[in-house]
Amino acid sequence: LLSRQVAWKMACERTFNFHAGQAERTSIFSEPDLVEKRIRATLPVNLREIELRIDVARHYHRPSGRLPAGGQNFLLDPAICTPRELHDDELFQSLPTSFSIFRVYSKDHRHDAALHAAVNAVLGAVADSKTNM
Repeated sequence: LLSRQVAWKMACERTFNFHAGQAERTSIFSEPDLVEKRIRATLPVNLREIELRIDVARHYHRPSGRLPAGGQNFLLDPAICTPRELHDDELFQSLPTSFSIFRVYSKDHRHDAALHAAVNAVLGAVADSKTNM
């Protein structure tokens, strides 16, 4: 590792958000082996046996207490002509409750385009977010 001789190279990565009411456990990510089988089935025949590793990293948002940005976000209420502080629950209600980072690793980058196309075929194509939040 110190000489940057890493055996596995990341071929593609996708992030999936789960909001309130969406169960991550019922998603395809609850069974990474199933995702790998589907990706392999979508690859061209000559690439179906290449060495792959699938990683699904889960993250759960647990905001608690006053966050470092507390007291810095305000909303001007035109009815009373005074700004009011936005509380953490208002700031975070539109954020996902959890998300999964899905990564596909291979031994080299020769087949990244084919792996990316297979991931899009299995998981759906991605689009840019409308905001940076």
